[in-house]
Amino acid sequence: MESGNIETTGETPSFVYRYQMVMFVMDYAGELDDLTLPLLAWLSENQPQLLLNPERNQDIKFSAVINDDDSADLLFTLPLRERVRITRSSQGAPQAEHLQEPKPRLPSSEGDWSHVFQDVTWGESDG
Repeated sequence: MESGNIETTGETPSFVYRYQMVMFVMDYAGELDDLTLPLLAWLSENQPQLLLNPERNQDIKFSAVINDDDSADLLFTLPLRERVRITRSSQGAPQAEHLQEPKPRLPSSEGDWSHVFQDVTWGESDG
């Protein structure tokens, strides 16, 4: 995360984080599509408004620095938001719940990312 802000109305303790997520890939020797497609699939699940809103769907930025004939350093910048609902625990302490983004209604099955990925499992690598 590079920079961000907190959006709140002040009417409730709940709020929204808005921030620039930065993903830096060093010495990448693959195809740009091999990074972009999983990134878009993740966004479709976690930040669908970023892809579907015509005023925001060009806000996904990237730049490249060519290292040599075989590799480049890539920098992706994504404007993300995260809704946080504040409630009280059974002991009365404030607790934060990070909410999923609402799932938009897609016009057809052609908009379903399951056509691209049958089973997307995101996890930590062993390396």
